[in-house]
Amino acid sequence: MPTQNTRMGQYAEAAKDEAKGMYDQACDRASETCRETEGMVRRNPGSSALVTFGIGFGVGLLLTHILVTPPRRRTSSWISKYRDHLPEMPSRHELADAIAKILPEALARHM
Repeated sequence: MPTQNTRMGQYAEAAKDEAKGMYDQACDRASETCRETEGMVRRNPGSSALVTFGIGFGVGLLLTHILVTPPRRRTSSWISKYRDHLPEMPSRHELADAIAKILPEALARHM
């Protein structure tokens, strides 16, 4: 009769095997998606460039809006009831500094 530790070990081993299988499947699917994307970009270079430009432009507009546009002040809003319970939000300068630090590191890792 197996002990409780033996059964727990068997469950852990089964979970580990299943997680490894799911990880391998996700890696295969990601590789396949990358190959399909590369093929699509090769077949449609102009459209790909325009889509990339549009996405970059949209992200730039979003970041500009977040970092440059002054916040609107409302005296009566639903959030004013819960403001004391919310964590302190970083200032725009702190957020810009964090993005300026993280973005080059993230790009360097993927190049």
